[in-house]
Amino acid sequence: MSLQSKLGQLFICGFKGLDPRDPALKPLFENIEEGLIGGLIFFGYNIQEKNQLQDLIGTIKALKAPFPLFLSVDQEGGRVQRLSSKNGFQDGLSAFAVAEKFSPEEAYQYYQEQAAVLQEVGLNLTFAPVVDVHSDQSPVIGAYGRSFGTEPETVVVYGRSFIKAHQDKGILTCLKHFPGHGLALADSHAGLVDITETWQERELEPYKALIQENLTDFVMTGHLWHRKWHKDLPAAFQREKITALLKQELKFKGLVITDDLAMGAIQQNYTINDALILSLTSGHDLLLYSFNQAASPEAKTLVESHDSRRYLNNLVLEAVQSGRLSEEQINSSYDRILETKKKISV
Repeated sequence: MSLQSKLGQLFICGFKGLDPRDPALKPLFENIEEGLIGGLIFFGYNIQEKNQLQDLIGTIKALKAPFPLFLSVDQEGGRVQRLSSKNGFQDGLSAFAVAEKFSPEEAYQYYQEQAAVLQEVGLNLTFAPVVDVHSDQSPVIGAYGRSFGTEPETVVVYGRSFIKAHQDKGILTCLKHFPGHGLALADSHAGLVDITETWQERELEPYKALIQENLTDFVMTGHLWHRKWHKDLPAAFQREKITALLKQELKFKGLVITDDLAMGAIQQNYTINDALILSLTSGHDLLLYSFNQAASPEAKTLVESHDSRRYLNNLVLEAVQSGRLSEEQINSSYDRILETKKKISV
């Protein structure tokens, strides 16, 4: 396997399109068969109704990709769900509402029903559950009910129900947003979120507990900046937080993925090249790039084209060739990605 092909496995990308017969999707399909992409993320604009989504995903799965693709979606419930009543599916409850309404055992049954929908359409990865701690002051976590509760113990109990229910249906899961977005007072879609005065050590407790139970496949980092940790770099770009804390101290053996690098927090402060390289040198295994203009409306670098995914791949390739990135690290991430892909059953 060539280095460039290995690098392709590091990318989960978004795309525009609904109908697999649309000529505009041909470049995407070619990129997939070339091995330039390791996975896709689906947004509301990719989903019209169930049969259409099954047709699109079925066509993608039939392509001659080197390895199975991560076919992912943000399906938390509540305000963050791409499969909803807007496109012919049933709306799911927010995490906060689930914890208020159901016991953990009932939540498991509820989430099995939710996971079965993902399984039916052919998706295999949900970027959930949110294991941030709830605060009424949070404009993007608390305000939307995306957390299970104010106490880490509540988050752990209901996060466990969510994960087990999805895993039992063959759906991979992802804890987010490390090292803790729940008490923050801003939204990283708009810019880097300063957590210097709000972050608390207890925000790590859900990660510690669920990682110790070996209950998650992915951890997604947040675009969060703590000035006492580093005056210039957000936590996700710090090796001390991703490699030393998450991978070594907390002993997380799964895949670490960035939050969307197309979001305003990154687009306003870093070049694409620097964002990719800093993410990988800190210890991330996967790079999420949505090409979603809504993630950062003013960004001028989000045009999806036939060459855009190759461009991202080449930026990382050049960094390895110039010595900015270690090929050993790329190989390590590549091996973990392929190991995780062995779990894909839908």
